[in-house]
Amino acid sequence: MNTVNLIGRLTADPQMRYFEFGKVIAKFHLAINRTKDETDFFEIEAWEKTAEVIGQYCQKGSQIGVSGSLLQER
Repeated sequence: MNTVNLIGRLTADPQMRYFEFGKVIAKFHLAINRTKDETDFFEIEAWEKTAEVIGQYCQKGSQIGVSGSLLQER
């Protein structure tokens, strides 16, 4: 099972991309404090309705929760 739940803050405003065939994607980075001196950063992609909501309501510094699957690229 590949499920991950993250709570953190956006490091910048989401980058929105609209496609000709009606799909939309929101890309953003999430900063999560591991300890007082350590922070993890995750690159997140959201599609369609979720992306639209993120683009409308979230901005740099917003605290959000994300549930999804983890993909590690090399």
